Amino acid sequence: MKKESNDPAAPFVEIDFAELSNGSLVEMIQSPVDPTKSLLAVYKDGIVQYAEQWRDGNRILVPVPWADEMLKHIRLPSGSEPYVGLEELTTDVAGFFYSCLDLDVRWRILMTAFVLSCWFPEKLPVAPYLALLGPPGSGKTTAMRILSLLCRRGLLTSDITSAGFYDVSHRLGPTLLIDETTTAGHPRTLFHLLRSSSSAGFVSLRKDKARMAYGPKVLAFIELPNDAALNSRCIIIPFCKTSRADLKAPNDPNVLRFAEKVRMRLQQFRFEHYRSISVPKAPAVVQLSSRALDLYCALALPFGENQELSEVLAYSIAAQHQFQSHLLSANQASAVRVLYTFLHADPSAAGWKLGGLTAAMNEHLASRGEPSRLNERKVGDILTSLGLVNRSRANTGYVLWLERADRVRIHNLARDYAVDGTGRNQNCDICKETNTASPTSSTPEAAYVVNDNQFRSDGAKREHRERREHRPADTTRAANRRAKRLGSR
Repeated sequence: MKKESNDPAAPFVEIDFAELSNGSLVEMIQSPVDPTKSLLAVYKDGIVQYAEQWRDGNRILVPVPWADEMLKHIRLPSGSEPYVGLEELTTDVAGFFYSCLDLDVRWRILMTAFVLSCWFPEKLPVAPYLALLGPPGSGKTTAMRILSLLCRRGLLTSDITSAGFYDVSHRLGPTLLIDETTTAGHPRTLFHLLRSSSSAGFVSLRKDKARMAYGPKVLAFIELPNDAALNSRCIIIPFCKTSRADLKAPNDPNVLRFAEKVRMRLQQFRFEHYRSISVPKAPAVVQLSSRALDLYCALALPFGENQELSEVLAYSIAAQHQFQSHLLSANQASAVRVLYTFLHADPSAAGWKLGGLTAAMNEHLASRGEPSRLNERKVGDILTSLGLVNRSRANTGYVLWLERADRVRIHNLARDYAVDGTGRNQNCDICKETNTASPTSSTPEAAYVVNDNQFRSDGAKREHRERREHRPADTTRAANRRAKRLGSR
């Protein structure tokens, strides 16, 4: 039913999405009749209505007009369509990837979770980034085009300025897909924008305007950039050239028609769960570092009630550790390694002189080919950056004192940032405590075990055979039990 205003004085307000006081959700869509027009889809109590405008109190809501230059390039659903349940949606998306991309099932799972989660940007604890990594010709651009068909408001670009980045993100909230990311716009500026827009609540102040660029994004790299902070915000998907001859092209008419149906089902999924969806807890069997935990909470958002799938996602994200470069600077990593070594060489020591720590760190840095001109003042700054601040001046110089909490912190830093030369010590009680179920000791093999009914495709039998053939021989007993349990359903 179309509602129009009889009050000529009521102001018109352009929106792309709104929550109304009566419980309705209003979303901008593409007209199913005229692709050159935008409409409003209004959802309440399981019913969806479509209108060119909608009265809300003393204002009239209208969609952003299709004449808007940016809106023309954003993928919108042309309505909403009923679906059977979450299982059907994951089947649609995962099957879509299987038909168009030659990817291991592990990566399809992560990409499927990313697509579903990006339909709830307002609910995400952090904005997850998907980083497609591989040499030229490995299929990254094809994957970008496929993802742009499925992600909420997908906007595919290969060049973007900081002004354009903020403007389109603030006004339309798209899922930005930036191909050839290291050459798009000014790389240094772009990487800064990407780092700052992964956390909710941060506002950019430019002249007299405030802009927000928060939201999920997809990036493509030939090799990971030398930017550990950006890399840590990404779920990394490796690509390589394929020999499969049955892959469908992103511009195949059948692919485009099916993608349109999937977008409509995802829009319905968003409507139905927008008010009830909540950030899930991480499975107790997997311990994730803080950044990995944020990514897990974002990707598992649509699957929070499915314990087995949530566990698969947690293991998959824990296994991402292998792709991440160290997040600590060389000086910070050296401080952690030296302190870790000192702790295990003399567990009863109450602390160490900064002079001794400085000499040991310079020696360690020199052995790694790093500049080694640290003085005690600089080492003090490094220790402060790591949260080790219990220092005092003695007759022979400054001393770093270590309480048990400081010792645990050093162990956690060594574990969470995988500092070289800080392996587990069997005789250390703190090592036994802090390494239990750590990310590096988690069994990523569990990521290979997944319900075929949850992530099936047109090639389900072939996919099941892939999993069986590629599952590592040393799969854990727990994973075997899960496989039997899932297979019996």
